[in-house]
Amino acid sequence: RFMPFFILGTLLLTSELLRTARSPSRSRNARRNSKRSGNGPCRLHSRTINVRDLGLGYQTEEVVLFKYCSGTCDSSRTNYDHVLNYIIQQGLVPAEKNFISKPCCRPVQFANFSFLDIFNVWRNVEKGSAAACDCVG
Repeated sequence: RFMPFFILGTLLLTSELLRTARSPSRSRNARRNSKRSGNGPCRLHSRTINVRDLGLGYQTEEVVLFKYCSGTCDSSRTNYDHVLNYIIQQGLVPAEKNFISKPCCRPVQFANFSFLDIFNVWRNVEKGSAAACDCVG
């Protein structure tokens, strides 16, 4: 039997909701999705991206392998980070609007990349991509 797409989509959504309600809080799917979203340890990721989508203003049809850093740095927290976080929570130090009291995953080395624009001119972008990542701060 053929069911219209919207009904099938509704049935799938309902079954997903029921499955979610029955699942333990940290199901296999949740663990798999957190790995996909970069919630693992700080590391280098890569993605093929059109140069024109990088926001640099170049007119080109070229693509580059863009590398970036993502992940958590919980294991890199120092006593300083724990103390600072605690005294902020206690109100002993005022929390600034953009205040971060833990290390973050950032590039520590960069790579250049080159591409050919629509005018057949080679363009070089210095430090345009990450080459190595670490927990900083």
